[in-house]
Amino acid sequence: MFANSNQQCCNAAGARALYDAWYYAVEDDGSAFRVNLHLARRHSVASVRVENDGTYETVVVQMEKARNHLKLRLPEFVSAQELSVTIGGQALPVREERGFVDVGKVSAGCTVCFSWPLKACTTCERIAPGEFTFHWKGATVISAEPVQKLHPLFNPERFETGSVRDEPLATVELAPL
Repeated sequence: MFANSNQQCCNAAGARALYDAWYYAVEDDGSAFRVNLHLARRHSVASVRVENDGTYETVVVQMEKARNHLKLRLPEFVSAQELSVTIGGQALPVREERGFVDVGKVSAGCTVCFSWPLKACTTCERIAPGEFTFHWKGATVISAEPVQKLHPLFNPERFETGSVRDEPLATVELAPL
């Protein structure tokens, strides 16, 4: 009954983990802007949004300030050859560097799009007292078996009815804690 009581997600540690994931999703050192986690995030240097049409996932970076390097972490299931990068609709060559794609120098006001095909796969995972089969599309679980009886966590209708778009909400940049 208490198999999951050690997760500590419903207390301050869970809130801190969400903040850390959001905060470190992007990183800027004044020379290079890095997108570490593919989620919608506003930053003083750039805004990031994620689009998914069911076939391709696209990370769109709208630069607010110029940088010598714009880097995006490659998903583990995508090779650099499968990734397409455009700036203002013009295709760029893709260079992989230690798990990141580096597009080089970017100017303020430009829009950079990173796009890759979503791959389907199935995994079997042991979670708490049971085994679950997960069906993935890209990095998203689209269904799980067996279906939970009381409150299903995975609703495939969300992914079957159209595209998913992840837009950044109006936010302000916070100083680190």
